[in-house]
Amino acid sequence: MDEDDRLKEGRRPPAAPPRTVATMGRWGGALLLGAVLSLVALIFYALFNLEVAAGPNSVHRIAFELVGCLILTGLIGIAWRALRADIRRAADTARSLREANLRLDAIVADCPAMIWLAGPDGGWTFVNRRLVDFTGREVHEHLDEGWLASVHPEDMEHAMRAYVKAFDLRTAFDNEFRLRRRDGVYRWFLNHGTPRLDVDGVLQGFAGMCVDITDRKRAQAAEQRSREAEQRLAVREGVLLRELDHRVRNNLMSLLSLVRLYERSGKAVAEVSEAVRGKITAMKEAHSLLSEGHESPVDVGTIVERLCRRVSVDDGDEMIEMTGPSIPVAPEQVGALAMVIEELLTNACKHGALQSPGGRVLVSWRIVERPADPAPDGSGEAAFGPFELRWEEMNRAGVAGATGADESTGIGTSLIKGLATSELRGGCSFDLRPSGLRFVLNVSPYRHADDQRPAELAAS
Repeated sequence: MDEDDRLKEGRRPPAAPPRTVATMGRWGGALLLGAVLSLVALIFYALFNLEVAAGPNSVHRIAFELVGCLILTGLIGIAWRALRADIRRAADTARSLREANLRLDAIVADCPAMIWLAGPDGGWTFVNRRLVDFTGREVHEHLDEGWLASVHPEDMEHAMRAYVKAFDLRTAFDNEFRLRRRDGVYRWFLNHGTPRLDVDGVLQGFAGMCVDITDRKRAQAAEQRSREAEQRLAVREGVLLRELDHRVRNNLMSLLSLVRLYERSGKAVAEVSEAVRGKITAMKEAHSLLSEGHESPVDVGTIVERLCRRVSVDDGDEMIEMTGPSIPVAPEQVGALAMVIEELLTNACKHGALQSPGGRVLVSWRIVERPADPAPDGSGEAAFGPFELRWEEMNRAGVAGATGADESTGIGTSLIKGLATSELRGGCSFDLRPSGLRFVLNVSPYRHADDQRPAELAAS
């Protein structure tokens, strides 16, 4: 079994003896071989010279020649032994190189990264199996500039610019681009390249690898979306706080204005207390509706139904009829609309149609102008269009009662007019007929750009 087979089976070659022992063995073997060869040469030379030699100095000459022959033969043996050692070392070196190449080929082939080599001209000269398996293209299709065919068209210019710049500067580089998988799906890769220089510093090309970073890119995108969501949440929180501050201030302003109106009217404390309690109830209902909807716009019908539910039925029939389409009301206007409806309902129960049997109230609303969507000011707010709300009372008691009601509800009328013009940014009209009160309220959409603190609602 040769070394290649042992390497494929994962077996290592036998360990070499220590250098000192190996060196002594080579020199000892060389001397022994030289001695044997010298002895053989000496025997033949002696036999030959004994037959032909003559003269008084023949013995000394023969001895001298025998010694020279012995030395020459030993040197030849030593040289031969050294030559064999060099041959063996060269063979061992070649075997080590083969093993190293096989190990390197195995590492490159099984490496999870996609490895490539490029020549000094920038053209690719080698790709490993991972890259070929990923793209589904043949090896030769990746060579030279063929690898660019798998790069996403939007990333090709960026990838080539970084690649060419690194070759010009002979420096390592990193860039990111998308590669098309064999099923047509693009995945993100980090491409890292390093220059290959010879001992003289001459550029031999580049070696690099591509690592899949799609999961990292998705994590970064998710983190970015999370940060943006947190920023939007912070902005939304700020908006909600401003809206809450605005609503609380306006509600308190309305209450203070109402208290001043009643102070000037000279009403009894009990009557003032009842009126204020009704307005606080309306504010509480408006706050509940906004909290339930997480500060989102509230439908007109929901506001009317919530405030009118305390009125009972009359002989199985609803005393208040409500009809109209779904119309959103901005959170900043919900409280004002609730107080208007509360004042109308209180007046109807005390002085209007709901104080007598058979009385009815018809509440309707309609869109005056449908808003554009999205908001025309580009603020990202919900689009609210102007709408009209009608309050019609029927089967009201006689004209004398109507006159008394008109005199006793003058403060409420002033409050409604003040809310209609300031908070609801519209207007209202009262038409007191023998058949009952007809009230029309026009509401314009709320915009933050028009946000102004209302003046006191007290009217003369």
